[in-house]
Amino acid sequence: MKLLRSFIALELPPAVRDSLEVLQKKLRPLARDIKWTKTDSVHLTLFFLGEIEEERFEAVGKALEEGFAIGGPFELHPEGAGAFPLPERARVVVAGVGGDVKALAALLEEINKRLLPLGFTPERRPFKPHLTIGRVRREKRFGGVKEALGAAEDFKGPSWRVEKVILYTSDLQPGGAVYTPRVSVVIR
Repeated sequence: MKLLRSFIALELPPAVRDSLEVLQKKLRPLARDIKWTKTDSVHLTLFFLGEIEEERFEAVGKALEEGFAIGGPFELHPEGAGAFPLPERARVVVAGVGGDVKALAALLEEINKRLLPLGFTPERRPFKPHLTIGRVRREKRFGGVKEALGAAEDFKGPSWRVEKVILYTSDLQPGGAVYTPRVSVVIR
Protein backbone atom coordinates (compact mmCIF):
# COMPACT_ATOMS: atom_id res chain seq x y z
CA MET A 1 0.00 0.00 0.00
CA LYS A 2 1.44 3.33 -1.06
CA LEU A 3 1.36 6.16 1.50
CA LEU A 4 1.36 9.81 0.46
CA ARG A 5 2.74 12.43 2.84
CA SER A 6 0.33 15.28 2.23
CA PHE A 7 -1.01 18.63 3.37
CA ILE A 8 -3.36 21.44 2.37
CA ALA A 9 -1.80 24.88 1.98
CA LEU A 10 -1.74 28.28 0.32
CA GLU A 11 0.94 28.97 -2.26
CA LEU A 12 2.96 32.20 -2.01
CA PRO A 13 3.75 34.41 -5.00
CA PRO A 14 7.41 35.23 -5.82
CA ALA A 15 7.27 38.77 -4.33
CA VAL A 16 6.25 37.37 -0.93
CA ARG A 17 8.95 34.70 -1.07
CA ASP A 18 11.51 37.38 -1.98
CA SER A 19 10.47 39.43 1.06
CA LEU A 20 10.96 36.37 3.29
CA GLU A 21 14.45 35.92 1.88
CA VAL A 22 15.22 39.55 2.78
CA LEU A 23 13.95 38.84 6.31
CA GLN A 24 16.16 35.75 6.57
CA LYS A 25 19.21 37.80 5.50
CA LYS A 26 18.41 40.34 8.22
CA LEU A 27 18.13 37.62 10.88
CA ARG A 28 21.01 35.41 9.72
CA PRO A 29 23.85 37.35 11.42
CA LEU A 30 21.86 37.66 14.67
CA ALA A 31 20.82 34.05 15.22
CA ARG A 32 23.24 31.13 15.28
CA ASP A 33 22.45 27.49 14.59
CA ILE A 34 19.43 28.05 12.38
CA LYS A 35 18.89 26.11 9.18
CA TRP A 36 17.07 28.59 6.97
CA THR A 37 14.23 27.31 4.82
CA LYS A 38 14.56 27.63 1.05
CA THR A 39 12.05 30.36 0.35
CA ASP A 40 10.90 28.77 -2.90
CA SER A 41 9.33 26.00 -0.81
CA VAL A 42 7.65 28.21 1.84
CA HIS A 43 3.84 27.95 1.95
CA LEU A 44 1.07 28.61 4.47
CA THR A 45 -0.04 25.22 5.79
CA LEU A 46 -3.73 24.96 6.62
CA PHE A 47 -3.98 21.24 7.44
CA PHE A 48 -1.22 18.63 7.66
CA LEU A 49 -2.74 15.28 6.70
CA GLY A 50 0.34 13.16 7.38
CA GLU A 51 1.10 9.93 5.55
CA ILE A 52 -2.16 8.62 4.17
CA GLU A 53 -3.24 5.87 1.80
CA GLU A 54 -3.72 6.83 -1.84
CA GLU A 55 -7.47 6.11 -1.65
CA ARG A 56 -7.82 8.43 1.32
CA PHE A 57 -5.79 11.09 -0.49
CA GLU A 58 -8.20 10.83 -3.44
CA ALA A 59 -11.16 11.19 -1.03
CA VAL A 60 -9.63 14.39 0.37
CA GLY A 61 -9.25 15.76 -3.18
CA LYS A 62 -12.91 15.00 -3.90
CA ALA A 63 -14.01 16.63 -0.63
CA LEU A 64 -12.21 19.83 -1.60
CA GLU A 65 -12.92 19.95 -5.33
CA GLU A 66 -16.21 21.87 -5.30
CA GLY A 67 -14.35 25.01 -4.23
CA PHE A 68 -14.87 27.27 -1.24
CA ALA A 69 -17.71 29.79 -1.12
CA ILE A 70 -16.48 32.04 1.68
CA GLY A 71 -17.19 35.43 0.13
CA GLY A 72 -14.49 35.46 -2.53
CA PRO A 73 -10.72 35.75 -2.59
CA PHE A 74 -8.99 37.71 0.18
CA GLU A 75 -5.60 39.26 0.93
CA LEU A 76 -2.87 38.30 3.37
CA HIS A 77 0.69 39.49 3.98
CA PRO A 78 3.67 38.33 6.04
CA GLU A 79 4.39 40.49 9.08
CA GLY A 80 6.68 40.34 12.08
CA ALA A 81 8.60 37.28 13.19
CA GLY A 82 8.21 34.73 15.93
CA ALA A 83 9.20 31.29 17.12
CA PHE A 84 7.55 28.10 18.29
CA PRO A 85 7.13 27.05 21.00
CA LEU A 86 8.67 30.24 22.52
CA PRO A 87 11.54 32.54 21.50
CA GLU A 88 13.51 31.36 24.56
CA ARG A 89 13.14 27.73 23.45
CA ALA A 90 12.75 28.19 19.72
CA ARG A 91 12.57 25.10 17.53
CA VAL A 92 11.01 26.86 14.53
CA VAL A 93 11.44 30.48 13.35
CA VAL A 94 8.46 31.96 11.51
CA ALA A 95 7.10 35.08 9.85
CA GLY A 96 3.64 35.97 11.08
CA VAL A 97 0.64 36.47 8.79
CA GLY A 98 -1.60 39.53 8.73
CA GLY A 99 -4.37 40.80 6.50
CA ASP A 100 -7.84 39.29 6.30
CA VAL A 101 -7.25 36.61 8.92
CA LYS A 102 -11.03 36.32 9.50
CA ALA A 103 -11.46 35.08 5.93
CA LEU A 104 -8.50 32.74 6.48
CA ALA A 105 -10.18 31.37 9.63
CA ALA A 106 -13.46 30.87 7.68
CA LEU A 107 -11.54 28.98 4.99
CA LEU A 108 -9.89 26.74 7.60
CA GLU A 109 -13.26 26.09 9.25
CA GLU A 110 -14.68 25.01 5.87
CA ILE A 111 -11.71 22.70 5.28
CA ASN A 112 -12.12 21.18 8.75
CA LYS A 113 -15.84 20.51 8.09
CA ARG A 114 -15.03 18.65 4.89
CA LEU A 115 -12.22 16.59 6.40
CA LEU A 116 -14.00 15.52 9.60
CA PRO A 117 -16.22 12.88 7.86
CA LEU A 118 -13.00 11.43 6.39
CA GLY A 119 -11.56 10.89 9.87
CA PHE A 120 -9.29 13.95 10.09
CA THR A 121 -9.62 15.72 13.42
CA PRO A 122 -9.08 19.50 13.48
CA GLU A 123 -6.09 20.77 15.44
CA ARG A 124 -7.02 21.44 19.08
CA ARG A 125 -4.63 24.33 19.46
CA PRO A 126 -5.77 27.72 18.17
CA PHE A 127 -4.72 28.31 14.57
CA LYS A 128 -1.73 30.69 14.37
CA PRO A 129 -1.07 31.33 10.68
CA HIS A 130 2.66 31.45 10.01
CA LEU A 131 5.32 30.92 7.38
CA THR A 132 8.22 28.74 8.52
CA ILE A 133 11.50 30.43 7.58
CA GLY A 134 13.97 28.43 9.70
CA ARG A 135 14.54 25.63 12.17
CA VAL A 136 16.95 25.56 15.11
CA ARG A 137 19.57 22.95 14.26
CA ARG A 138 20.52 21.69 17.70
CA GLU A 139 18.60 21.36 20.90
CA LYS A 140 19.58 23.91 23.55
CA ARG A 141 21.31 26.09 20.95
CA PHE A 142 18.91 29.03 20.75
CA GLY A 143 21.62 31.71 20.70
CA GLY A 144 20.39 35.01 19.36
CA VAL A 145 16.92 33.90 18.30
CA LYS A 146 15.04 36.10 20.77
CA GLU A 147 17.20 39.13 19.90
CA ALA A 148 16.86 38.48 16.18
CA LEU A 149 13.08 38.33 16.47
CA GLY A 150 13.12 41.71 18.20
CA ALA A 151 14.98 43.13 15.21
CA ALA A 152 12.21 41.85 12.92
CA GLU A 153 9.20 43.25 14.79
CA ASP A 154 8.59 45.87 12.10
CA PHE A 155 8.84 43.43 9.17
CA LYS A 156 5.94 43.58 6.72
CA GLY A 157 5.99 41.88 3.35
CA PRO A 158 3.82 42.53 0.32
CA SER A 159 0.19 41.45 0.21
CA TRP A 160 -0.98 38.59 -1.92
CA ARG A 161 -4.45 37.66 -3.12
CA VAL A 162 -5.55 34.25 -1.91
CA GLU A 163 -7.58 32.73 -4.74
CA LYS A 164 -6.99 28.99 -4.37
CA VAL A 165 -6.20 26.22 -1.92
CA ILE A 166 -3.79 23.46 -2.91
CA LEU A 167 -3.59 19.82 -1.84
CA TYR A 168 0.11 18.86 -1.94
CA THR A 169 2.16 15.73 -1.60
CA SER A 170 5.55 15.96 0.09
CA ASP A 171 8.48 13.75 -0.85
CA LEU A 172 11.29 13.81 1.70
CA GLN A 173 14.67 13.96 -0.08
CA PRO A 174 18.23 14.31 1.28
CA GLY A 175 18.31 17.93 0.04
CA GLY A 176 14.95 18.76 1.61
CA ALA A 177 11.28 18.06 0.99
CA VAL A 178 9.91 18.34 -2.53
CA TYR A 179 6.32 19.62 -2.60
CA THR A 180 4.10 18.70 -5.53
CA PRO A 181 0.74 20.42 -6.04
CA ARG A 182 -1.82 17.71 -6.84
CA VAL A 183 -5.25 19.39 -6.53
CA SER A 184 -5.96 23.12 -6.87
CA VAL A 185 -9.31 24.45 -5.60
CA VAL A 186 -10.74 27.95 -6.17
CA ILE A 187 -12.08 30.28 -3.53
CA ARG A 188 -15.40 31.91 -4.45
